[in-house]
Amino acid sequence: MRLFYVLVSIILVGLVFSCKPKNPLDFDVSDVDVKLDVQRMERELFEADRDSFYTVHQKMIRKYGRLYNVFLEGMLGGFDVESPMAKNYILDYMAHPDVVDIYKNVDSLFYELGTMEDQLTTAFKYFHHYFPDSTIPTIVTLLSNFHDVVYIDDRIGVGMEMYLGLDNEIVQAVQGQIPNFRRIKMQRPYFVGDVMRAFLLEKFYRDLGDDLVSRMLAAGKIMYCMDAVMPATGDWIKIKYSHEEIAWARENEEKVWKVMVDQEYLRMKDRMLVDKFLAPGPFTAMLPNESPDRMGVWMGWQMVRDFMRANPKVTLKELIELKDVNRLLKFYDPTD
Repeated sequence: MRLFYVLVSIILVGLVFSCKPKNPLDFDVSDVDVKLDVQRMERELFEADRDSFYTVHQKMIRKYGRLYNVFLEGMLGGFDVESPMAKNYILDYMAHPDVVDIYKNVDSLFYELGTMEDQLTTAFKYFHHYFPDSTIPTIVTLLSNFHDVVYIDDRIGVGMEMYLGLDNEIVQAVQGQIPNFRRIKMQRPYFVGDVMRAFLLEKFYRDLGDDLVSRMLAAGKIMYCMDAVMPATGDWIKIKYSHEEIAWARENEEKVWKVMVDQEYLRMKDRMLVDKFLAPGPFTAMLPNESPDRMGVWMGWQMVRDFMRANPKVTLKELIELKDVNRLLKFYDPTD
């Protein structure tokens, strides 16, 4: 009899899992041919011969194009790469004791990217499945002076110091210099999501209008693209939330929707007010302090998910080009 109950329990568990709907975006891409080109700008710079650095500098201009200029002028706050001052500025930067420490930490922890590169390759395999004619970008690691990921001319620049981890001495040392809501996300698990999100935003973001709901849906379409290229990855990674933040977003979505409707926020066009729902920060400014930031992005994502569930024949390419806000919004159910 005891054996009978054990067998029944096993069968019931199997039925529960077999009834769980399969994610239609999650399929095998092992046969998709993608070879990721990863280039280590920070290593090339720090291991270069300082006595012949002018030659190295010229090589970097040719190799990395506009990304090298963004690195020098935008991230480091220096000069244009063609300026006669540029070479010495970079040398002085690399000689600074704090920068040397950052490089040593990055090179030690990320000498090889390992599983991070494997996960990134898988994401680009999904991308290549949906967009076989698109170019796979080159991944360029660098020291970004704590700037976010950038995508320029088919190159993605990633500041590796942004993923050292909360226990790392560098991340602890910048407490008070970098807003805490950014510092606490300086962790390895967010690496692939940051790269893909920056890439997809630059590649596929389409403006749908100036009002809040239009911008929510435009952001939501990018997040659905994240679903497509990272189907087995947790939502918290895709949107860059903590586990606590993702739980709050799920539990309070209906309440936030009611606030938006009751306060007539959805059609407001005041850019400063709209940005409060969409911009990074310690929380969403129009909501309680316990809320995560970018709740407008989260809800736009759920709107697009509901639309795609109701319209399974719509392709990813068609979704990206779809401009009808009312059609996208029609199937949204905040109670689901």
